[in-house]
Amino acid sequence: MSLMKSSISLTIYRLEPSTLANVTGDAIRRFAFRSIDNTPDEKGYGFVPEDDMFADLETSILERGRYMSFGFRIDTRKVPSAILKKHLAEMTRDELQRQGKTFLSKSRKKELKDLCKSRHLSKTEPRPSMTGIAVDTSNGLVYVASTSKSTLELFENYAKPAFGGEMERMYPSTLSASDS
Repeated sequence: MSLMKSSISLTIYRLEPSTLANVTGDAIRRFAFRSIDNTPDEKGYGFVPEDDMFADLETSILERGRYMSFGFRIDTRKVPSAILKKHLAEMTRDELQRQGKTFLSKSRKKELKDLCKSRHLSKTEPRPSMTGIAVDTSNGLVYVASTSKSTLELFENYAKPAFGGEMERMYPSTLSASDS
């Protein structure tokens, strides 16, 4: 797990006491990861066990003393632009021949692009990644083993309904002021 490494990038959040009360194993399990295999979705995300991102969250023990520890899994899939361009050109050429036209409308081009993309997305394997999360239930601090802007933004948006409230991102100056 990323939180167990000898050195990590870390982002810290603070939960309000009323929000902290909502952080329970049941709340986290309700927002468990759902696979995007056999779907045309580009991104799938959710909470997973901390020690195995492919295991079932239902059977995991999330509580570790005063901490709740789990992972935030993000599966992404992307069709390389060259492949998309190649197949889109073929689809456009076939469409023009079938209709006997020399050009396609803008809306039809967009439809073909979306169709081509969804066909290839469902055939492409998702690339999984996991970010470690630990919640200190005694003081409301949430430790996220990432500094990636996109990962943190996705986590913040997902955690808001999962935890039932806002999180305040802590910076070194804020942390040092709260210690004194």
